[in-house]
Amino acid sequence: MKFDITQLKERFLGKGKDHTKINVNPTRGWMILVLIFFGINLFIITFSMYHIMYRDPSEGSAVEEATGGVKTINREMLQSVLQTYNEKERTMEKLQSERLHAVDPAQ
Repeated sequence: MKFDITQLKERFLGKGKDHTKINVNPTRGWMILVLIFFGINLFIITFSMYHIMYRDPSEGSAVEEATGGVKTINREMLQSVLQTYNEKERTMEKLQSERLHAVDPAQ
């Protein structure tokens, strides 16, 4: 089969048309954008449904099954965290009760 560029031009541009005249149709441009948008959405929905319905559950999931017994709380670590928050609370109360000693440059 021989490839001829003139046949390709005639097929897509039309034979015997004057291509110097521009046919302005704003509806056509928006319609193309809307069709592309819906086409992409259709592809995304189809792809998502395929993965939801036909995914192999043995491949792993985001939720791991619980294995093992009940975990206990490390009391020393809990006390250190509570101590840190108590110190922050005391510091906040001290800052709120003291008067601000900033010099106002406007005066």
